[in-house]
Amino acid sequence: MSKRVPHILTIIIFALVQFNTFGRAVVWYEAVKIPVLAAAAVASVALAAITIATKKLPIKVWALLAIMSVLGIATFVCAKNTTLLYMVPVAFAALANTIDSYAKNDLIAKAAVLALILACFAFGATSAPSIVRNSGFVRQSFGFSHPNLFGYFIATAFVDIAILLRAKKRLIETVIAGIILCVALYFADSRAAIVVIIAVLGAFVIGGQMEKINSKVVVLLSVIPAILLVASAAFTGLYVTNNRLAVTINSITSGRLDLQSHAEQAYEITPFGQAIETTWHPLDNGYYMGLYGFGVLGLMMVMGVYCLAIDRMAQRKEYIILGILIILAVYALMESRPLVIAVTPIVMCFLCRDDRQRETSLRIAGKAKHGKK
Repeated sequence: MSKRVPHILTIIIFALVQFNTFGRAVVWYEAVKIPVLAAAAVASVALAAITIATKKLPIKVWALLAIMSVLGIATFVCAKNTTLLYMVPVAFAALANTIDSYAKNDLIAKAAVLALILACFAFGATSAPSIVRNSGFVRQSFGFSHPNLFGYFIATAFVDIAILLRAKKRLIETVIAGIILCVALYFADSRAAIVVIIAVLGAFVIGGQMEKINSKVVVLLSVIPAILLVASAAFTGLYVTNNRLAVTINSITSGRLDLQSHAEQAYEITPFGQAIETTWHPLDNGYYMGLYGFGVLGLMMVMGVYCLAIDRMAQRKEYIILGILIILAVYALMESRPLVIAVTPIVMCFLCRDDRQRETSLRIAGKAKHGKK
């Protein structure tokens, strides 16, 4: 079997799943929704079969896949939510790739999805509404259902670019790519996405200079998602009591604390989540969306994946990617999608094989063999 097959299947899975998320403003989306999901499922099964047949997976990985599958089925039955269910094919995609090929395949899939949506937008085949700021600035969504959705898409595409350029520390090319994408985001007025790109550039510079992180610091970093969840609940509670700081934060974050306080009254916390009224857009905060949308157990699963990713990247000394993971975890305070692993697949990078370690081992073995001669 060609080595390209797993990569092709990875691109197909990423493209179909991401079109399902980002292409909802395309006028013919509903007509192709079921076939798209069916095709993604077929490609996922094929990739899983190839991975199982060609790789000997550790017991820990099988346990993780089993937990994801059980929780994915449970949240789908209880909440009609596919967030956790799609973590399984994304995990198999990670197992079939290195970090670099994983990011490259995601970037190719994003480029295909973006080209399709922009083409539909150019020919008037999207129904995305125009959004006007109080200042009168018209925010462009470029065929996406909301400017912030376009912003998230572009920000995560930049994450892939930064990861691909990190090995050779190609800072100038990374900065140029960031500037170009920020110009596009200016017209969408997606401020959080622009901040994320700037933060990723900072992680690129700082992470590229780091040689080691103290193990206690790594432990602290790995629980950042849990800290952010507690902080979200705390500030929401303070907002309800008209705390001045919380009211200010609510204003800065475009009313997100207010939406979270309404969500606390509208929904109950359950093990496997519940259907969320998406037309109301109540939960831009990813931690609240997870808590109510796919339940306590589901949110614990997603935060556990972040924890594993941060810890593993620290072990591999992939400090740029570690910084990016922390940025995405913070980004989830403003957008729910960083906790949707299917459209943020880089979070599963801890399952990717480490070819750099393999190349080092081969180099050492080669030198030893040469020495014997």
